[in-house]
Amino acid sequence: MGSFGSWWRQRWRSREHRGHGVYLVRIAGILLGLALAVAFYAQSLGGRIDAAAAAVRRRAPEAPERNVVLAGLVEVRWGLVVDPTAVAWVSAHEDVGVTTWLDPAEQARAVFAASGSPEAVRDLYVADVALVSGRPVRVSLLRNLTDSPAADEADVVGSGDLVAAVRWVEGDAPTVLLFDAGGQDAALTAGWPLVERLKDGVTNFQETGRWSGLHRTEVRLAAVPRSLRLAWEGDVLAIDTGDGVVRVDARGGVRSGTALVGGVVEQTKAIRGHVAWAVDTVRAWVGAGPVEALEYVAFKLTDRYKRATVAEDEAAAEIAASLAPTRAADLAATYRFEPGEELEDLDLRWPPPNIPPPGVQGAMEGEGEWAPVLDEEFVTNEEGAPATFYSTFLRTDAERPFSVVYLVTWDPRRVTLHPSGGSIEPKAATGETSGGVVPRDDGTIRRFVAGFNGGFQALHGEFGLGQDGKLYLPPKPWGGMVFLLRGGRTAVGTWPGPDEDVALYEGGAAYDQDPDGVNERALERFLGEQGVISFRQNLTPLFGHGQVNPYNRSWWGSSPKDLDDPNPVTVRSALCWTQYGHMTYFYGLSTNLDALVAAMEAAGCRYGLHLDMNGGNVGWEFYRIVEAGTPAPSGMRAGFQAEGPVPGREDLRFRARTLFQGMDIFRFPRYVQREPRDFFYLVLERNLPLPDVAFENGAEGDGKWSQRGLPVRSFPPPMTFTSGPADAAGTAKVYLLAIDPRWASVGTMGEQPPDGALGAFVPAPGAAGVWRGEGEAPFSPDDAVVVFARDPLGLEDRLLVDRWSAARAAVGDWPVVLALRGVPLSEASRGLFAGAFGVREGERFLLYAEAGNGDGALLYRALRAAGAERVVGVSRADGAGWVFLYAGGERRPLTVPGLTEGVLAGSAVFAVSGMPPVVEVLKQTQVVPPGVWNPPHTRRIRYFRTDDHRLRALRSY
Repeated sequence: MGSFGSWWRQRWRSREHRGHGVYLVRIAGILLGLALAVAFYAQSLGGRIDAAAAAVRRRAPEAPERNVVLAGLVEVRWGLVVDPTAVAWVSAHEDVGVTTWLDPAEQARAVFAASGSPEAVRDLYVADVALVSGRPVRVSLLRNLTDSPAADEADVVGSGDLVAAVRWVEGDAPTVLLFDAGGQDAALTAGWPLVERLKDGVTNFQETGRWSGLHRTEVRLAAVPRSLRLAWEGDVLAIDTGDGVVRVDARGGVRSGTALVGGVVEQTKAIRGHVAWAVDTVRAWVGAGPVEALEYVAFKLTDRYKRATVAEDEAAAEIAASLAPTRAADLAATYRFEPGEELEDLDLRWPPPNIPPPGVQGAMEGEGEWAPVLDEEFVTNEEGAPATFYSTFLRTDAERPFSVVYLVTWDPRRVTLHPSGGSIEPKAATGETSGGVVPRDDGTIRRFVAGFNGGFQALHGEFGLGQDGKLYLPPKPWGGMVFLLRGGRTAVGTWPGPDEDVALYEGGAAYDQDPDGVNERALERFLGEQGVISFRQNLTPLFGHGQVNPYNRSWWGSSPKDLDDPNPVTVRSALCWTQYGHMTYFYGLSTNLDALVAAMEAAGCRYGLHLDMNGGNVGWEFYRIVEAGTPAPSGMRAGFQAEGPVPGREDLRFRARTLFQGMDIFRFPRYVQREPRDFFYLVLERNLPLPDVAFENGAEGDGKWSQRGLPVRSFPPPMTFTSGPADAAGTAKVYLLAIDPRWASVGTMGEQPPDGALGAFVPAPGAAGVWRGEGEAPFSPDDAVVVFARDPLGLEDRLLVDRWSAARAAVGDWPVVLALRGVPLSEASRGLFAGAFGVREGERFLLYAEAGNGDGALLYRALRAAGAERVVGVSRADGAGWVFLYAGGERRPLTVPGLTEGVLAGSAVFAVSGMPPVVEVLKQTQVVPPGVWNPPHTRRIRYFRTDDHRLRALRSY
């Protein structure tokens, strides 16, 4: 620095004879040139703005001048076409304000509808606007509030800080969006730690331009209105539909017109992990490339450090310590599963066989051995059933003794896999997101047993996701997928290329894809028709088509794609369907792709997906739900075990535990809370047998459900049987059947029983109260009926006991095998009945009772004792009774000896379902090279990398 000063002084003195005036002139010339350039640019910019405003004035001659000028400014600066008739002005509410402290102009904010072109659908935007004499002169902090490419938002009206608009989606009832520019409701983050509230403020600023955010509520109308007009009446919005007026407050409280409202979606917030939040926040400003490069360097340095410092025996000790609390001897001593007499000679195919340890790091106790996950305080297991989960670990990296893959497996016959979106992402084309929570109804939350991470963020690939019939992101060609199908079944498969038709099932209906783009509404409808409830997609499959990495992918995340090592060592996860028919989750600690693949291959993976990666993002949690008031377990280990109230269910509490001690997972316990990103949750299904029936005057063994003596036995049971006394003397019996339409299928009896036949209900010859699905049904809307309808896809039949109008609506266009007129039964019922049917509330099982004397009151009492809520009898004029069908043609009726002979054609016959618990779909998809599948994988429709689509929202003129 000193040498530079000396040089400068010498140069200055050497030129003193020329005079300082020369330099002053030069400096003045430079400043004058800059001033002229700025003036020229300002004049040019002003001319462009004036020209844009003039064009807006021609489009909307009645629009206020302030709106017209705003539209011109936004069009010149951001290239957006603003609707000057759909602008609401609100107060500035400057909770940051650093950009305007020295600005003498009046500050305001505008909420308006705009689009990328005059023909495109509009989104809602908010921006800061500087006004001079009421005229906009500068626009900054532009934010897109809705980002809904398949919806048109318009009809913006404001009052003070309150703004309303309408979201229009073709074919759907509209949704009214309510915004409070004064800021989000403080209750949304009440109780959050200070650091989480600060993080939320930064996110609010990125999304809305204010630390305090905007409060947002959605009011969905019940039907498409004849007309629609919005008007604020103070702080109440009047929604005139042409058929009536709905009045709602700014928080979505419906004051009147409730019948016209289809639902209210309130704003929600979710705490995000520190690292994930920081990465997403920085990425929005600097782009994805620098973040990926920084992650890559961090992974490489961490790996080098651990390889240099962690010894083999130290690594083994750490792995053993992580598993010690999950495999304690006292836990193992409590587990004794002994199958009942009817199952003792059946191969349950559970648990899977042990895995021979790879041996690359020597032998370690328990490696590759499947151990039941017990821990009754934190893990859900059912009495009388095998353990719900088994777990083990494998070491597959010869160079890294600290690398380990933890595995947990479940039986898809008993546990249902549910893909779910998050509360923040991904967004549907309409701007909607999932609630990000496990449903709180009793049938789900009380049997919620585990949760684990989903796939990559939408920004990192836009891989498909659908939930509960709603399409959030369409599937990408040649992307690996896992589905939840109707009936709780899991399916796996690879989405076809854009030039191929989509047929989930061989020989089934096909969907004609448009190579130029996805019609999301049509695809959503097709998937629903094919029994798809939810699905998740991530990358190309890691296992599939009989191969490992069939699509020859080289990049599997967490590094810039042009580096020599595209798959750094980090935390990785995967999901696979194994050759044993089970589903298995893999958590790879300090693993690269090769180590993960080796573990999956050793476990017998048949079809597998690489899921999310990196510490904190990835994790597995077990759950047990108990009643409120249940004492908390003692001695809980922080970060490994947790307990607390179930959010949204004050009557329940949760117990949670990670897969192993020391798992690094954000926000544990995570999956019982609202989750910002997609995830999976597991529900323990109810299968047969049902609880024992408490018969009055019953003897030992009466009322105990069993498969003993049935023509076919399997697991889970498709049918169970029991009996009990029909009278006080015990001289006669009443017989009960329970049928599970998930594992038993119904069909029309032909000349011979189908394979796996169990039995048949035989209608009376020439019965007037019987319908077999052809011609006009002989029932009135309020008639009680029993309906057996066959699922065209074979996933889960419908066995209904209801009024005819309700049953017909529930069946839809499914083939009706048999419908029987019923008589509602009670304690006072008289008459003779061939049998009686009943259903338990909220369950899929069908109950049947038959007694030799045909007494209606007796049948009613038996079914009620079995838990049936609705009970109807079938008269002997319409029904003959039940007969079991055995191999070799043997028949065994329950009570009617005449059914041992005669023709059974036209009867409803039940057999073991041939549909497996995991279905491989989309088998027609072709394996293609990377040059074919990579271009559609990199194409974006909603989530653009900031490297390619630079955000300009933080800049002003």
